[in-house]
Amino acid sequence: GKILQADYSQLEFRVAAQLSGDEVMKQDILDGSDVHKYTASIIFEKDEKDVTKDERTMAKAHTFKPLYGGTHGTPNEMAYYRDFMDKYPRLAKWHEDLQAEAITEGSITLYTGQQFAFPGTERLASGSASNAPAIKNYPVQGFATADIVPIACINVWSLMKERKVKSLIINTVHDSVVIDVFPGEEESIESIIKTGCSRVKDSLLQLYDCDFNVPLDIEIKKGPNWLDLNVA
Repeated sequence: GKILQADYSQLEFRVAAQLSGDEVMKQDILDGSDVHKYTASIIFEKDEKDVTKDERTMAKAHTFKPLYGGTHGTPNEMAYYRDFMDKYPRLAKWHEDLQAEAITEGSITLYTGQQFAFPGTERLASGSASNAPAIKNYPVQGFATADIVPIACINVWSLMKERKVKSLIINTVHDSVVIDVFPGEEESIESIIKTGCSRVKDSLLQLYDCDFNVPLDIEIKKGPNWLDLNVA
């Protein structure tokens, strides 16, 4: 058999675009912009076309840092973090709204019913809130990996059961689903995973009345084991 991994592309960035309602983020996604490659081009001071795979991987942390309110780093990094928030003003406004909710209510509630408690949150002299990184992080991480990925697993499992395959879902890793593919079921499982993951939007609308209007894309990799995976 094979190991197959279906990985949601740039899931946290897309979820943040959905939750914040930032139209610039949404347009970048629709345009197919590679946010991690863009980040790498700024951090490493080179054209996007010259960014290596390793540099793109290293840049991911810098993409996520301002997404969750980070501001400190090298001069290049700090300039990028400022540009990031200037580029996505509705995201910056949403971050402030989250902090205000945490200060006023002591918690943050998503429309899926997820609730994150931040008791004793106070406004700091800097203008930020205590617990600011977590306040900005938890809603995105929670929606991405505690709503979207589990719903995808349920959809995929239901299709696997319906089609009576022998393959098994064996793990989830952050924004990916890992399947142990029974010999001869590779094409069937690829079809199932694509269908199951694409139906997440319908599930969100049905379960939570959530119109998820940001594209969700997956990248499928497979190989003889989890270490040696190649893009399908």
